[in-house]
Amino acid sequence: MTGNPLQAGVQPRGRRAVKAVEPTGRNLGRQSQQARKTDDLDLLIGRRLRERRILLAISQEELARRIGLSFQQLQKYEVGENRISAARLFKLSEILAVPISWFFR
Repeated sequence: MTGNPLQAGVQPRGRRAVKAVEPTGRNLGRQSQQARKTDDLDLLIGRRLRERRILLAISQEELARRIGLSFQQLQKYEVGENRISAARLFKLSEILAVPISWFFR
């Protein structure tokens, strides 16, 4: 075979195959949890979480400590930047003394 080995689909020794990435830098392969977009429901749940936390006079630091998170992660939940898993929402509902359905009203 003559010519450029890369054009023929052969990787030269000592080089790794380059992964395809989006312009944002995300890997195009398996979709990670970070790649999932948040939506209006995530914003609603976050706002309700913040509303209840403030009503009970609990700081972000305290609530985060109770559920084993950093206050920065809790803050991301409250602004709808990150999604809250069902298990974590259940735990938050217990700590905040509301049914899970309360977050969806």
